[in-house]
Amino acid sequence: ALGSVALHFLGTPDMRITRQRGQWFHTREGCDCLATFHPSYLLRQSGHAQVQAKWAVFHDLQAARARAADAPPDLFALFPKRP
Repeated sequence: ALGSVALHFLGTPDMRITRQRGQWFHTREGCDCLATFHPSYLLRQSGHAQVQAKWAVFHDLQAARARAADAPPDLFALFPKRP
């Protein structure tokens, strides 16, 4: 989930990106999802705060890539069969 809007849509409205960033959660559909900062947040930061935020997102994306490589999704389970 890139940012708080996506986090609220995929998770629950009471989730906060500053607390959930870097943590895995399950969507209502049962998919694994990782919360991380939106790219616009990174652009608004400056100095050391920007460097820290960029590295945090970098590590989040590495974790998401590793999870995707280890367990490819069962796409057929996500979509109901048509009659």
